[in-house]
Amino acid sequence: MDPDCTGTMHIVYDSGAVLDVQMVLADNVETIKAIVSAESAPSFPSTPNANCTGGCAIGVQVSLDGQKTRDREHRH
Repeated sequence: MDPDCTGTMHIVYDSGAVLDVQMVLADNVETIKAIVSAESAPSFPSTPNANCTGGCAIGVQVSLDGQKTRDREHRH
């Protein structure tokens, strides 16, 4: 995470699929919000009129919300 409570993840799966995620911590670090900002799936067929080899980038609209459920210091 960056000092401004934002961050990114670049996830590469064994299959070759790649996800890029952008996230932010909010509400005094009680909530995390994230979006999948890019996805590439090598097994997906090319879209019409696209010149991509080995899979194509996929337009994604995935968002994630998380809520803190326990405090590690107090173990509950």
